[in-house]
Amino acid sequence: MDIDIDFKTDFDPLDYFDNAVRASQVNKGIISKHNAGVYFQKMAKDRISGFAAIPYKEAEDQGYFKVDCLQKFIW
Repeated sequence: MDIDIDFKTDFDPLDYFDNAVRASQVNKGIISKHNAGVYFQKMAKDRISGFAAIPYKEAEDQGYFKVDCLQKFIW
């Protein structure tokens, strides 16, 4: 499951939720930050990057769901 929520451009969920974990993805064999995805569930973190230890494509198969906190310019 993937949920998308639009927020103003300066919103960072990690500033407001202690348990939030930035989602990760694998690019060319390297774990990297997902552009907008965050987990609010308990999720293991990669020790080096601090991002979710399970890339988002695999995490969904394991029962996790990602929330995309999309930054949108709001007048």
